[in-house]
Amino acid sequence: MTVRRDLEELSAAGDIERVRGGARRCASPVHSMLRREYTHIEKRDKNVAEKAEAARLAAGHIEEGSTVFLGTGTTVEQMIPFLPSGRLRVVTNSINVFNLLASRENCELFLIGGAFRERTGAFVGPLAESAISQVGIDAAFIGVNGLLGNDVYTSNMEEGYFQKKAFDQADSRYIVADASKIAVRDFYSFYNLSDIDALICDGGITPNQRTSVEEFTRVICPT
Repeated sequence: MTVRRDLEELSAAGDIERVRGGARRCASPVHSMLRREYTHIEKRDKNVAEKAEAARLAAGHIEEGSTVFLGTGTTVEQMIPFLPSGRLRVVTNSINVFNLLASRENCELFLIGGAFRERTGAFVGPLAESAISQVGIDAAFIGVNGLLGNDVYTSNMEEGYFQKKAFDQADSRYIVADASKIAVRDFYSFYNLSDIDALICDGGITPNQRTSVEEFTRVICPT
């Protein structure tokens, strides 16, 4: 019974793979590289439940009356139904976040303008970067395309430049992402994970994934 229990624990941790008649050590994790930039519409239907779980948890870290930055992306968008009902100031460069919040009461809403990227619904470029650099933010919540080692990845350099400036303006910095983004590399690394206050993730994160992230920052996930 002890051997069986040990094998089950090692399998759950991702250290071994159960096979007929025994077990074998798992190969070293393969770090996947995104091959193209997916559109907002393509991302919207991926890992919906996992994104919602992370988004609900992230929204719980927003204090009533605070000024927050909400970045682009389908995971951050799912935070909106769970935001505090009281007074809130929201800054965003996402047309989708803006539209979802436009009719919300008790929300002072600021849309950062600039060059528009239809693929993601983000405003970027020098005008957007200049505007965000003048704003004080209590907490920034940004989605990502990948996390690998100490690198935080996105697909587009201009979006990366802007997201870096948004994080730099914030007192607290949070990445909101489901576990599928861990051990994934994309085109452009825009921030160090060690400079982030926490990764807010869904409950599907594995022990190995959690360990790889906690080398650099906290992980907040359902218990």
